[in-house]
Amino acid sequence: MAATHLTPSTLTCLLLASNVMSLASQLSVIYWKMTGPIHSPMIRHVFSVYLPERLRGRTFLMTYSTPCKRGKRRIKASRKRLKEGTGFYDTVKKLNLKTFGKIKQKVVKATNKEIVLRADRQLFATMILIAKTRNLDMQLVLCHPLGPLPWSLANVDGSMKKTNKVALAKHMEGLVEPADNVDKRSATIIDAMALIQKMHGENDTFEELSDRILAAALHAGQGSERIDVVFDTYTEESIKAAERVNRGSNEGISFSEIRPAHKIMNWRRLLACSQTKEKLVVFLAESWKHETNREKLGNRTLYITCGEKCLVLTRDRWKLVQALECSHEEADTRMFLHAKHAATHYKTIILVADDTDVLIISLHLSRTIDSQLFIRRGTKVRVRMIDVGKLAAVLGSGVCSALPGLHAWSGCDTVSALASQGKIKALKLVQANDLYLQAFTDLGSSWNVPTDVFNSIQAFTCQLYARNTKIVGANSLRYHMFCAKKGQIESGQLPPCEDSLMQHTLRANYQAAIWRRSLENLPDVPAPSAGHGWELDDGNSLKIRWMAGLPAPDVVLNLISCTCRRTCRPSDCSCILNGLKCTVVCKLQGCSNMVQDDAIVAQDANDSDGDSDD
Repeated sequence: MAATHLTPSTLTCLLLASNVMSLASQLSVIYWKMTGPIHSPMIRHVFSVYLPERLRGRTFLMTYSTPCKRGKRRIKASRKRLKEGTGFYDTVKKLNLKTFGKIKQKVVKATNKEIVLRADRQLFATMILIAKTRNLDMQLVLCHPLGPLPWSLANVDGSMKKTNKVALAKHMEGLVEPADNVDKRSATIIDAMALIQKMHGENDTFEELSDRILAAALHAGQGSERIDVVFDTYTEESIKAAERVNRGSNEGISFSEIRPAHKIMNWRRLLACSQTKEKLVVFLAESWKHETNREKLGNRTLYITCGEKCLVLTRDRWKLVQALECSHEEADTRMFLHAKHAATHYKTIILVADDTDVLIISLHLSRTIDSQLFIRRGTKVRVRMIDVGKLAAVLGSGVCSALPGLHAWSGCDTVSALASQGKIKALKLVQANDLYLQAFTDLGSSWNVPTDVFNSIQAFTCQLYARNTKIVGANSLRYHMFCAKKGQIESGQLPPCEDSLMQHTLRANYQAAIWRRSLENLPDVPAPSAGHGWELDDGNSLKIRWMAGLPAPDVVLNLISCTCRRTCRPSDCSCILNGLKCTVVCKLQGCSNMVQDDAIVAQDANDSDGDSDD
């Protein structure tokens, strides 16, 4: 049978309407056609419950053997089940099957009961209603996020709000004319994985792919005497884990071994797996070391990173370069370590990278690296050459020093953005205020956030949401905006509360601190879970710590849901007794006291600057 397209909405219906074993035996390939990555707990739960053990795996590409072999396996499994399996009269345990409403939830302990807060925007309105009904001080109530997630920073599935950071790069590019004349005696440093992502490796063997990548690198460095090919490394406790999942890392194909003659059948899924990319880098380094590939270099020198090590290749030989061994995770920072190394022999250095992070770091380090820096961005007919020195002179040294902190805080790959607050707006506000300029200059200077820096960032946040306000505290502004709208406002339209803003600032400080240490081989980087805005979950995986305190006051949490089992009656239901409607967090769903509003589908708020990535 041909490949079958399944979507989350049709999966449950298909499973309930079909015999799964029969369905599995008929399908030759099952894969998902989705707009985003497959990483929700609900989908994993469906597969773990409904699909037999032999069909479960890391990927959703499943093939089956001949009918004869399948039949023999089933007979064997049936005999084993009759012999060792559960008795016919044994109790059948409740499966507690999940629904899409349980994709994201947070367990909170109130004074006298444990409450599961589901990620539903309606929850915010319910909490506000409870607080008003109980005549609580709304200023104190709004000091909490009033939900399992801060809606100004997070999406309903627990992922980070995003802003298209390239808008900032385009804005700054427009401040200077494109560079025309570049000294031919130069060094070119390439963001290797970005180069590979632009290629199409489908149906190539790994040997053919190696030759194509080498040719692409030599073409990118055309005219330069030295070419550096810099790769990312991949660590277990990585602050980029959430971004990699968002890019589809859970769908990636893992190779136990990469062989030259092996044919690549699914290029995008290969690049989605971190372990496979690590093996690919090792394979490329080993392949390029061969004499036949070194001959292609001519008179040029090629540097290639492989894990923490770096190799230098010439036509005659290859060797390790101890001066370029480092512990950097991202190529974005490692490229500048190579730029510093190349600056001892070359007065012109060209960075080939489209990532806005590279432009931000280059502006910050432009006075530190003793060479003229250029950045080549774009592809084919849209290539732009930016003179970093000229752009830094236009922006000024103060702004260049503040950019790493501002860029991290306003949204990057590892730190969420604020809903509807764009980067250009934030930059203009910083340029107009010396206090904010100094605050973002200090952000990332150390691994901790000083109190005075956070207070300045709170004031900056207030002016970001209300340009002419005199309020300097995030909690106070939340209350002021709530009153100004007479309570008719969504949580995502308010700034984050002070608690959530502090965690956000800690994450931005951590990322900015890494960028500011780009020229160190072995920077002393603390664990992100050691009080820097992340924490470890039960599976010891890194996750974002959205808040340090409770999502709502105790009295609100205690009234947020009832525990009725069969029906909500006025004599027993805590919601009815307090004059409240039942909500999605109540135990009984669909009762007569239930809110009848249509389901709210939470979408990312569009950035006010209309940013879009390349």
